[in-house]
Amino acid sequence: MPIDYALKLSVSPLTDGPVTMPPLFWHNGVTGQLYAWQMTGADNLAIGSFKDLITVPIDWDIAAVVDWNKDGTADLVWHNQQLGQVVVWFMGGNDGTILRDYQSVQSFPADWELTAVTDWNQDGTQDLIWRTSQGSQSVVWLMDPTNSLRSKESKTLTEVPSNWQIVAAADWNIDGVSDLLWRDRASGSNVLWLMGGEGNLTITETRTLITAPTSWDVVGVSDWNQDGFKDIVWRNTRGGGENVVWFMGGDNNPIQLQGDRSFLTIPVEWNLTVADRKTISRIPDAIGNTLKTAMNLGAVQRAQFSDWIGGQDTRDLYEFDVTELTTRLSVTLNVAGDLASSGLELWLLDATGKRIDPIAQSGSQTRSQSLEFQQGNSSKMA
Repeated sequence: MPIDYALKLSVSPLTDGPVTMPPLFWHNGVTGQLYAWQMTGADNLAIGSFKDLITVPIDWDIAAVVDWNKDGTADLVWHNQQLGQVVVWFMGGNDGTILRDYQSVQSFPADWELTAVTDWNQDGTQDLIWRTSQGSQSVVWLMDPTNSLRSKESKTLTEVPSNWQIVAAADWNIDGVSDLLWRDRASGSNVLWLMGGEGNLTITETRTLITAPTSWDVVGVSDWNQDGFKDIVWRNTRGGGENVVWFMGGDNNPIQLQGDRSFLTIPVEWNLTVADRKTISRIPDAIGNTLKTAMNLGAVQRAQFSDWIGGQDTRDLYEFDVTELTTRLSVTLNVAGDLASSGLELWLLDATGKRIDPIAQSGSQTRSQSLEFQQGNSSKMA
């Protein structure tokens, strides 16, 4: 029987300060100004720099910030709900703030809201999650990998009363598939749907998070403090303009709150959208099985990979490069089920295939290890 796994990889320089995170994008709902903030400092809570980018009409909203074209840079997904139009801005430049190109996505009726963008079916292409403005219906557009601007089919989610909103989609429990965060606009309640099953359409579990005042909105999900867990970013959009990050991962549980931190206060006419960190989604058995065919990740900072092992496919190999002078590598393997009985092992190899260091088991479903490397090393994981 195939064994599903999720492999988290984090590579960071052994220097002061965190790895650079994607910029925060602010769109002014009165003037149309668009700003990009680059965050820095402890837990990325201080502004390192900012740029005044361009003016965009106020009837356009940033629905998501994701790496649409898989070039390693977060792109902006704009939605004009009045017209039902969606446009992707393909960003570039060293800081991800240069507009390289833009393309229109297939339009959708104006009474539907684009609530989230995620690779729902793990085919490497970003998909769109829509929810009707008045009713209880929600739909996932599965985009065509051969033309990511067109939908190839749609899937209907379980109906939920109209007072509930889909406010984010991300892989919270690190099983390789996207989950949904719902928020009740009337009560401030928040519930996670952990998804799975055929087509990722089955609610395998629900988790209730703490209640937040109704004046606050979720404006993004990101591994903000680089600890491997998806954090939730809030903004008081109908109050004082405060901003707060919920740091998840309490007791090493990815869906348990471990604390929160605030960062600055910005007038409420500014709308914030937060980018998630780069995630490479599952493509079944897309990973090479030999040193020569190892999936080459190049120089990476942070990513998550999901696949399966079973039958004649007995191993998957990933190759990556170390580019910093001195680098710390953190690797975590999670499996669906009991790790000991699965027989899965995680090895770290050098460029010649020689095993560098054993990776210890930590818990019933996890193996993890942190190692240090010197510049110019090329390594493989099996």
